[in-house]
Amino acid sequence: METVPWAEICKELSKTVGGTVVTQSLKPLGGGGRCQAVCVSNGERDVMLKVSSQGRSGMFEAEAAGLEELSRADAIRVPVVYGLGKSDSWEWIAMEYISMTPPTPRGQQRLGEGLARLHRRKRDRFGWDRDNTIGLTPQRNSFHASWVGFLKEERLAYQFELAARQGMVFDGHTELLDQVEHFFSDYNPQPSLLHGDLWSGNVGFAREGEEPIIYDPAVYFGDREAEFGIIEMFGGFSRRFFAAYQSEYPLEAGFEKRRDLYLLYHQLNHFNLFGSSYVPAVQSTLQRLIASLN
Repeated sequence: METVPWAEICKELSKTVGGTVVTQSLKPLGGGGRCQAVCVSNGERDVMLKVSSQGRSGMFEAEAAGLEELSRADAIRVPVVYGLGKSDSWEWIAMEYISMTPPTPRGQQRLGEGLARLHRRKRDRFGWDRDNTIGLTPQRNSFHASWVGFLKEERLAYQFELAARQGMVFDGHTELLDQVEHFFSDYNPQPSLLHGDLWSGNVGFAREGEEPIIYDPAVYFGDREAEFGIIEMFGGFSRRFFAAYQSEYPLEAGFEKRRDLYLLYHQLNHFNLFGSSYVPAVQSTLQRLIASLN
């Protein structure tokens, strides 16, 4: 953390949030590699400050735009963005710091209800106005009229391509890409607003666990079922969450057979980010998908 010019960034941040943000108020919140997060204060207001090297230029602009898109849906609370900045070597985003507590059952229920409302926000095409990132991986969001085309080209094929650049070619990937439309023979998804990376680490709860908060989005408009690929990958969402979502906006028949497509995208991304430990999971999911084609 000593390589980050905290004093310079805090000086710029003071112009945005008012008062004087001093480096003595830095409280590390995690992160690593090329992205670090701290809580800072001007004496009256706590601020979440995330800093990254300029090699990731544009990541925070996309994050801010994603939070704004989610906020406009008025479905689930997101942190307020206070400002963005950059220098020759670093870029940063400052946003509302929200104190989190473990969720109550009512909090999980409200998260399910809110996610259903979020997914009811529609657009006429699949994609988004700009590319963003999924973790630290570039995520392409070029608009498509067809969900199958978007899923194949902007999601699965691109992740397989990134894997191939690392020397990993997964058995069956060509067969799957050639037959993605098979999974949508009796289902016509509509473009729904998605958080895009809604695992438990990107969800928190305020007000004694009653109010859900979502953050670190990878926003786009896609099949709402795609949200559940990462939701179910790591757990942390209760039965009450799922029941509330189903009550508000029931998933359509056939979701179970399509779920692996969306799980696969995130498993591939984790392989591309973190390496070979994810190979067995990717290959297992691929095999299940190929078997379902026969």
